[in-house]
Amino acid sequence: EPVYIEFTNTKNGDVIFSANNVMLGDSIVFPEPPSRFEANTAFQIYNSADRTTLLQAVTFHTSCSQPFFTGQQFGALSVCGYRTENGNIFSCEVDAQFVYTITNLADNSLNLDTLDYEFAIGDGEVSFGTRNFNGAPLLGNGERNERFNVTIDTSTEKIISANGTVTGSTPATDIECKASDSYTERVGPTPPPPPPTMAPKGTRRKLYNEDLGNKGPKSIVKRTQKQATWWRI
Repeated sequence: EPVYIEFTNTKNGDVIFSANNVMLGDSIVFPEPPSRFEANTAFQIYNSADRTTLLQAVTFHTSCSQPFFTGQQFGALSVCGYRTENGNIFSCEVDAQFVYTITNLADNSLNLDTLDYEFAIGDGEVSFGTRNFNGAPLLGNGERNERFNVTIDTSTEKIISANGTVTGSTPATDIECKASDSYTERVGPTPPPPPPTMAPKGTRRKLYNEDLGNKGPKSIVKRTQKQATWWRI
């Protein structure tokens, strides 16, 4: 069933953004973010836009003093992507390529006939087919790459797999050649960033004073918290 989701500022209760008729698996994008989020942001999920039944209420930290990363789960929602105030975009959806590399290990050339391919991303749809080379030559010790563009959702961990079989023949004797190979890899959410590190105790105040003109440690902490604003989830 579709639901109504409302994001609010916990400091004054103002509605930052709302989305209606949201279905399981849908993405929600903030159309125009605020200049910055407060220290905490909340969302409420209702059964409908009239807000008669509250299904879930969650508050999460948005001041950058705690880790915030793609794939992170807050109640029923997970972070699909965001843009920093510097313009850098981080997203769970990654544009990638399956690359099949055909290598001729012999000194003599081969005539390539076909590549039968099959690849899958997690439990999603399996893509398969045949590419015809029509006897295209592959020189001795040469390589040929066949590429397939895909988009991978890394918000949850999944297995990607690829299989391929290539056929060809020798030009002079017309002997058929055939080879197969397979590949698997695990992909998933971006791990959280490591906790901040501090300079050795004896040098910490000296470093702060040199960087900030004797304003002391509190000033640099305050400046660091203002450097990033999360814009999209």
